[in-house]
Amino acid sequence: MFDNKYDNQQSRQYLPPSARGYDDGSNGEPANYDFEYMVQDAPSGNDFGHRESRRGDRAEGVYYVLLPDGRKQTVEYEADQDGFKPRISYEDVGAGSGYDSNRQADYNNDYNNGPY
Repeated sequence: MFDNKYDNQQSRQYLPPSARGYDDGSNGEPANYDFEYMVQDAPSGNDFGHRESRRGDRAEGVYYVLLPDGRKQTVEYEADQDGFKPRISYEDVGAGSGYDSNRQADYNNDYNNGPY
């Protein structure tokens, strides 16, 4: 009744995945790196950072964050074939030095003022 040009085309058949080996991206060298970052933004109250060094199968580092109650939480750690071993400590950096987690930031990012 209706002539559909697609009815006459051979359907596409999908082949199984190829048997190529998985490349895990490893170059055979041991992992060796160092990194560090810190964020201190007074309008939002953000104050946190992280530092890590890795040599082969062993990593060690520290990260910290200023909590809303004014304490600074610090986690020093090492990680190796025996697992992740953190040491957590708290420092009272002074009353009023925390941030109000319910407060809106005092800066404007112009998100709603764009051309769209």
